[in-house]
Amino acid sequence: MLVLVLVLVAFCAAHPGEPQSWLSTLFQLVERILGTELAVKATDVKVNSLTDAVSANTQRFTDMHKKVLQVQTLTDAVSANTQMINAMNEKLLQVQTLENAISVCINKTGALELELSASMYKVGSLETALIVAGEDNTSKKQEGLSVFQ
Repeated sequence: MLVLVLVLVAFCAAHPGEPQSWLSTLFQLVERILGTELAVKATDVKVNSLTDAVSANTQRFTDMHKKVLQVQTLTDAVSANTQMINAMNEKLLQVQTLENAISVCINKTGALELELSASMYKVGSLETALIVAGEDNTSKKQEGLSVFQ
């Protein structure tokens, strides 16, 4: 407002002639100044509104960026877990292979036990046959001796 008063004083000093013409010019100048000031205030309001919108969007972007980082962290964790699961599956396959090998060994051991049992039965049968044959020989020897006596 002080600027307006100074402009008015300067204008009056520069144009000492007809007050009607310089007053209408002065009013036009004041209207332009006030119109420009109102336009500046409206622009300032728009700029502030846009600044607030940019700030809100920046905050949303920051929040989204944090979520992206969280998703990346989860993705990394899932990848690490997948690698651990794959390693565990490999170990499980190794264990299953060992179990199969042990099962084969158990089956072979069972077959060998059966063969050993059959062999022992044959040995027992042969021992019995030898004992019986030996008794027959002993009784025949005793008969032969009794004949000589």
